[in-house]
Amino acid sequence: MLKFDLKQLKDLYEKILFEQDAYVIKPLIQNPGKCLLTNQCCYFQVLNNINEQQIVKYDLSALFKITKRRYKFRYIGCELQFKLTE
Repeated sequence: MLKFDLKQLKDLYEKILFEQDAYVIKPLIQNPGKCLLTNQCCYFQVLNNINEQQIVKYDLSALFKITKRRYKFRYIGCELQFKLTE
């Protein structure tokens, strides 16, 4: 589907733990892309150019909670909740 752009990593020495085609699901929107999990951050690179940012980065130190979610009547999704940082 899409090859993740490794030049966008926060640190050159980040270890890649997981890479998978994924979707960001919002009400009435299913946005395809690539999810990449490293030892420091979680990245999502969108397939289309709907968003202003091509890659969204979430720092794992701000990760608060992971919840298993249902999508299309199957438990195949997860919700990541992060603390607000300023």
